[in-house]
Amino acid sequence: MSAATYRRPGSEARHVRNLVFDRLPSVVRERLTGSLLHGSAPTPLLVDAYRRRPQSAGLWRIIAAAALVVEAVLWFKGFGDATNPLSIEPRAYAAAHAVAIFALLFAAVRAVRLARGHGGAPFPDGRYLFALDLVEVEGPRVRVTELHTLRRVEARPGKRGAAVVLIFADAHEVVFDAQGRAEVLAERVKSAVDAAVAMILPDDQPRMERLDPFFELRVSDDWASAEADASNRRSWLLRAPLPQLAPAILVVSALVGVGLFALRNRLSDDEMFVEAIEIADRTNDPHRWKIGAYAGVRHVDEIDAIRLDRARGDVEALNDYLARKGPRAVDAEAALFDLTKHDAKALAAAVRRGGAGSAQAEEALYEMQKGDLDALVEYIKKRGPRADQADDQLFAHARKSGEARSYRFYLKHGKRHADEVQSVLLPAAAYAEIEKSADAGDLGAFVREYPDSAHAAEIKAKIHAMYADALATFRTRTRSPAGVRFVTALLAELEDRGDPSINLDVSINPSAALTASDVKLAERYGAEYLPADLQLEASALTSSEQGLRADLNEWILSSFANGTVRPRGAGLGAETGRPSITVLCEPIAEGALASKREKLRVADVRFRVDFQAVVPGRAEELSWKYTTPGIKVVDQPENPTLVGRAKGDREAVARDAYWSMQIDGTRQVLDRIQLDL
Repeated sequence: MSAATYRRPGSEARHVRNLVFDRLPSVVRERLTGSLLHGSAPTPLLVDAYRRRPQSAGLWRIIAAAALVVEAVLWFKGFGDATNPLSIEPRAYAAAHAVAIFALLFAAVRAVRLARGHGGAPFPDGRYLFALDLVEVEGPRVRVTELHTLRRVEARPGKRGAAVVLIFADAHEVVFDAQGRAEVLAERVKSAVDAAVAMILPDDQPRMERLDPFFELRVSDDWASAEADASNRRSWLLRAPLPQLAPAILVVSALVGVGLFALRNRLSDDEMFVEAIEIADRTNDPHRWKIGAYAGVRHVDEIDAIRLDRARGDVEALNDYLARKGPRAVDAEAALFDLTKHDAKALAAAVRRGGAGSAQAEEALYEMQKGDLDALVEYIKKRGPRADQADDQLFAHARKSGEARSYRFYLKHGKRHADEVQSVLLPAAAYAEIEKSADAGDLGAFVREYPDSAHAAEIKAKIHAMYADALATFRTRTRSPAGVRFVTALLAELEDRGDPSINLDVSINPSAALTASDVKLAERYGAEYLPADLQLEASALTSSEQGLRADLNEWILSSFANGTVRPRGAGLGAETGRPSITVLCEPIAEGALASKREKLRVADVRFRVDFQAVVPGRAEELSWKYTTPGIKVVDQPENPTLVGRAKGDREAVARDAYWSMQIDGTRQVLDRIQLDL
């Protein structure tokens, strides 16, 4: 190159070269990298970098490898495994295969393109102003604008603070934002650029080498070797722009993905078929008829035929086949019926299962079960086609038995013969069972249940004789006019009701009066007195209450023969409107008693009684109040618990005394009631 200015002056047109970083001579790449990454010469006058890491072929290789792994997972996940829902992938997975292939192909092409010279610069993207050129870096692209048409450099406010603006002859502007001391910097930049333009070769070569990162290219004028459009040495995959290349890769990926999806499902289906028919051999299963799980679609009919062929002659195998609802169910039902036509359980299972053989199985099952009452009831309850036949059979069983309970069982479940049973057969059977009964309750139940029976009058007369005899017996043992009136009304009411039941309620409740007496007696006698409320607490009174109820219940039953009066406790069927006897008791204390054996005083415990007997249907009532006289003695020599007891055990003596008071008190209550009943 002859001696001349280093840069061409004058032309108004900007000259921009689009270069590829990896095609630059190695010395130029090293100089740019050292300058922009490590701070070595030449130092740029202005910098506006984006701080983005350059793309790497290695990263794309990793993406391609990951896509390959994804495709392998899509292929092998659930492959040939009938228990896995992905043994046959759903159609949506075709898209997944296509996406994996697209990622694989695109990443592979991108890695090759980057490895073949499109990897990008190792320094951040951005704008860099040197004394001779404006360098703009974007990935692998390096755009170089010569500064021979630069006309002005100004300082202006920018988006990120003060900015330095380069203005070219064609009015094109390039802004360097965030530049401190922009006005001073603008003057320095313009001076440096003007000075560089004035350099000449060979005189200023050493200086040029320090200022120009592209010195070798400029001297040799070999810019074409680094141009971005040098496509004559690259294939279409390497030179085509990515926006044009991506649709082509997408189409290829879709075709390959769908093909791989279809092939994978086909091979998986075949693998499941082989596994299914060889399951018995593989697992040493003694049930040679078993077929392994199969979730495919290609061999469904073949699997079904093999399953039925292996199942013939084996009840368990045929049931297993029918449970799977195979298309050869008719053949399986026929084979199963031949094997199980004498097995009620198997026939019932066939009926529940339904299908072609269910009617035949149901008929055979009915013939086997028509002697079973519960089975007949089930037929009637279901109201199926054999409901009427089962009803007639149940009636025949009742007629054969002739017992009232059999007719009642029929009435509970049958319908077709209910009128005859209710009006004729059941009353006759019931009469036969109680004809010789001597229990007023049983006879009364017959009259209540069958008031229109031909034998009702006869039974009523028998009941009347029982109640007349009970009243006569009662009159011979009592002198209580009130008791006679009450019992006369009671027996008449029970006879009319045809029910000997009466409500009997006996209660012995804790008393606040007893507690108050304990306080007074303790104040009077001090430590000599042992209170009664500790011994007559709720649990002890409950025991006495139960004893009195049992004794009174037994007394009433023994007093009225033939079950003409039957007490019912409050928890054993009390009923509003029944005659009732209510006995309410509470313990009270009337003074204190002294022990002869010990220095001891105890309360003189009595029972206050409120007796009320009512016949609601006849407005008859017997009531009185009574207080037991007490035992008057603390030390009872006849009490076996005192025999051999050491002297000085005051608490034991008091406990025995209070217990004796309860026993004697309840006996006195019963004695008082017996005066009337």
